Amino acid sequence: MARSISYTEAMDLMHRKDSQGRKVPFSITFTTRDKRRTAKGSRHITIKAAETAGAKHDLVKASQLSIRPLSGEKDHPIPVHIRLIEYVNGMLVL
Repeated sequence: MARSISYTEAMDLMHRKDSQGRKVPFSITFTTRDKRRTAKGSRHITIKAAETAGAKHDLVKASQLSIRPLSGEKDHPIPVHIRLIEYVNGMLVL
């Protein structure tokens, strides 16, 4: 059974920095939810190496977090609603 952590602990984990002040990569699994999508349901997305990123608009007011994948074709930040995060570093977020 996977270890579980709270949303607060998950947020702290995702914003962690190393001794040189660089962001520490993490893995994340989240669910998409698009109100405009009528024919398709939500998708579960797993990113094996990501870091938090700045955003041009204030995502905190919308309860969102900006995640930037560190590998792959899509290296632009992805907005993720905080309550749709399922796993961080393999730990279930409750």
